[in-house]
Amino acid sequence: EALAVRPDNLLSLKQIHSAECLYIDKAWNERPSADSLVTDKPGLALGILTADCGPVLFYGEKANGSPVIGAAHAGWGGAFKGVLEATIKTMIDHGALLETLRATLGPCIGPDSYEVGMDFMATFLNENPESENFFLPARDGEHRMFSLPGYIENRLAAAGVRVVAVDLDRTALEVVCDRIGSAGGQAIAAVTDVSDGAQVERMVQETRQRFGDPDILFANAAIQLAKPVVEIKALTGTAGAG
Repeated sequence: EALAVRPDNLLSLKQIHSAECLYIDKAWNERPSADSLVTDKPGLALGILTADCGPVLFYGEKANGSPVIGAAHAGWGGAFKGVLEATIKTMIDHGALLETLRATLGPCIGPDSYEVGMDFMATFLNENPESENFFLPARDGEHRMFSLPGYIENRLAAAGVRVVAVDLDRTALEVVCDRIGSAGGQAIAAVTDVSDGAQVERMVQETRQRFGDPDILFANAAIQLAKPVVEIKALTGTAGAG
């Protein structure tokens, strides 16, 4: 009710780690197999299920200002195969203007936890040698730590989507933004403690000044709030929702 969407109009997929994107114009009874979906129909809501993989939400507008939205399941397999670009193409095919597209990456596994072997890295390097930037040294010299968020953000930026990177680590943010810029994309680094309301407000104002109003806000921080998201108003200290 809070989202003004009927429960049977909240649509999700049987996710298969592919680059398959579907355009949706009505609800269904049985979930199709794909990893991304797009709609421009009012009253439909799009859902993606993730654990370690990256949930990516998209917003764009047609020439008349009406919205086109998308949602993608971007694990390493789907991102590598092109699920993000497929989502953008489907949105554009249904009227969205590239310059209006915005995307946000939700919680996913980070480079501190994603240890991979050299054969995994070779798959990426064979496609694009510059992907080496997303593989960091590991304690085991025969392994690497893979930055799935950095890889996703870079592919989004290369496809023309503008990125606002938010973290407490300025150096890490600058590295991400430099890589995006080198790939021809646009990105800004916003050093922000998302538990501090004043810092979040500054980040939003900076985003508006550079890119216009944000259309999707997605929490990507380890702050546990035991409330439905529609009941969360603001963070107050360490006490949760106020």
